Amino acid sequence: MSNGAMDSELLALASRSGSRATMAEAARHLEERDHPGRAAQLYARAGHTSRAVEICFQHRLYSDLQNIADALLAGSEKGGAPGDGPALAPANRRLMQRCASWLESNGEYARAARLLVAAGDMAAAMDLCLREGVTLTEEMAEALAPSTGGDPAERKHNLAAVAQLCDQQGQHHLACKKWTQAGDKRRAMLALLGSGDTERVCFYATASRSKELYVMAANYLQTLDWHSDPEQARAIVTFYTKAGKWEGLCGFYEGCARVEAEECQDFGKCLQALNEASRALARTSSAQCLDKEDRLARLRAHSGLVEEFVALKEATIGGAAGAAGLEDHARALDQILDRVDRFYDATGEPPLVRPGDVLAAEFSMYTALGDFRMAVGALERMASHGLAPENYAARAEIDEAFEGAGVGPSEARRILGGAGGGGGGGAEAGFQEDLPYDDIADEVVEDELPDRFSPEPSYAGGAF
Repeated sequence: MSNGAMDSELLALASRSGSRATMAEAARHLEERDHPGRAAQLYARAGHTSRAVEICFQHRLYSDLQNIADALLAGSEKGGAPGDGPALAPANRRLMQRCASWLESNGEYARAARLLVAAGDMAAAMDLCLREGVTLTEEMAEALAPSTGGDPAERKHNLAAVAQLCDQQGQHHLACKKWTQAGDKRRAMLALLGSGDTERVCFYATASRSKELYVMAANYLQTLDWHSDPEQARAIVTFYTKAGKWEGLCGFYEGCARVEAEECQDFGKCLQALNEASRALARTSSAQCLDKEDRLARLRAHSGLVEEFVALKEATIGGAAGAAGLEDHARALDQILDRVDRFYDATGEPPLVRPGDVLAAEFSMYTALGDFRMAVGALERMASHGLAPENYAARAEIDEAFEGAGVGPSEARRILGGAGGGGGGGAEAGFQEDLPYDDIADEVVEDELPDRFSPEPSYAGGAF
């Protein structure tokens, strides 16, 4: 058997022996016979890690050094490096730092950072993470900034530093946890807002019982498609109400009114929203809202116009006008149209009832009475206002009016102006359910949020 084969057999036998003393003796023999790689392997298995590392550095055995670093890292993450015992000895700490330095020089930043954490060199680990953009794991974050123990001021500083790093790395949930442990719930909420996790934002705000966080959650929800999600709309109302942020609640209801009018063309709900906006604004003090009286006046102007339009539309739908009262009804519509045209000059705001809405009501009235010539006249008035009739009336009704009035295709195209319209007949599908125009602000209780926005106990105290 050749010397190389004998040395390989010695390595195998010593490894299988399970005796550290035997492995150490075999390692010394192999080292003397100038087999540094095999000697380093056996020294590491025998627990003589420092000697194994020395041989690797001396002979540039980087592959073997990589294996030793991995073993150190695996051992530390199980509660201690192999052979270290319950406490990390200074020599082993220096050894891990040296291996971490070598890993860093070879671009293995994440593993180097983990070894530095295992060695207890938190400052160097944090510096490396910041400098090289090492992504923190939850285990590393906890090791770098434990939530308990140590000096309170230092602990808070470390928690804030780790939380800030998590924020920079886009790890918003982990950042929220660390900011919470640091006692900064506002920064924790900002981290969650950055995540876009709507349910956790609502959970956290509810669990915090903080007025500031209620407002932050409500403001965030208003940036979403809340008008397609009635649960979100109710959560906005609840948060503003719990915070006593009546001006914010007023602004939300004003937004609801505009959506109901412009997107859904449901002026009954628009009026309800305006009334709720006025009630909310009335609860603010003049110190909180310096232009309170001006805003209330504008809301009353909107409400008056919408209320009159709703009443007139209901009379049209119910046939209250009748053939005899047709002239009076048409005159009332013209008066509303005139008010709509002058509304901006009077209030400085665009009206919620638009010219197209009034003319659509006029069109519907004449169509219902079978006066198709007057119905077509209403369409022509829409066109004169630069409006596309198909955005306000169903195409089937428009075609019926054209046919009944004997309007030919070319004349019809002129009236419609070639507009593609919405093809849909005015109002969109609207909300899937009613929005919260039900005096919710008067009776808010702690647990009235929809189930998916209710707090989970595990979110309290920073446990995320």
